[in-house]
Amino acid sequence: PPDWPRNPTEMDKLLDAVSQAAITRMEKATDQRDEAVVWVKRLEDETVADRKQLAAAREGRITLSPATLNLMDALRREGMTPRTLCEVADVVDERWRNALEALLTRDREAVIVDPEHAYRATEILRHGRDAYPRCRVVNTRRLQSKSTAPERGTLASMIRSDDKLAMAFVVFRLGNVRLAENQNELLSGGRAVMDDGAYYDGLITEMRRPDDLKIGRAAAPLMEATLRERIEQRAELLKVHVEKKRLFEDVIRRLEDCSRAVDEKDMLSVLTVALGDVDDRREDARRRLDRISSQ
Repeated sequence: PPDWPRNPTEMDKLLDAVSQAAITRMEKATDQRDEAVVWVKRLEDETVADRKQLAAAREGRITLSPATLNLMDALRREGMTPRTLCEVADVVDERWRNALEALLTRDREAVIVDPEHAYRATEILRHGRDAYPRCRVVNTRRLQSKSTAPERGTLASMIRSDDKLAMAFVVFRLGNVRLAENQNELLSGGRAVMDDGAYYDGLITEMRRPDDLKIGRAAAPLMEATLRERIEQRAELLKVHVEKKRLFEDVIRRLEDCSRAVDEKDMLSVLTVALGDVDDRREDARRRLDRISSQ
């Protein structure tokens, strides 16, 4: 800055430049703050959901989505006996659990009803499509004639269930997915999967990972450890975004101070003149006081 108070006009120009610079930076700072706010809200909501799921896992319960639970309640009111695949099935060999969970994905919560109710269940799902997002109803009428016995060496053979419709559904979905012990077996034919999640659809290989564990009674205790780890990791990430939010809120307050226009009466050039006038009047008063004192 120029030497003060020799050039207050130049200082006023610099303050004006600071104001304009602060205004141009305000949008970027606000975007950063807003992004942090969104992350904080998202992480807090996910943590609440995980804590609820953890409580359920500690009680040995499988966590179904709210939409699935609402659909099943609606079907029960119609006299049906709905159940999801993950509730009535168990994993035979835990080594293949991740592959099963990853390939079935949303089918784990597919709702199964008796064949005579399949049409009405589908009708309820269609008419309530906004109330039951991402829900699935199995057409069990079509499964009546399907095999319930999976072939050895297929991913379907890694699931067991006393529910014949559930087993027919599993065989229909996974009955042609071979279990591969190595990459050569993975790429040797049609659909195949390895226990590390490598999935080959007959042309393309991809890595599949389950978002959580749902299938069978063993899923709850296994999910408990996963949820605890996920909550701890999310807490660290939440801390980062909370600090970022606080930082940019402080930045915005400072930019607002810098960008605020200076009233003309408060400009340094005006104040300098006023101070000079005060000095002149004070010196004049001192001289008058000296004259009075001498008399």
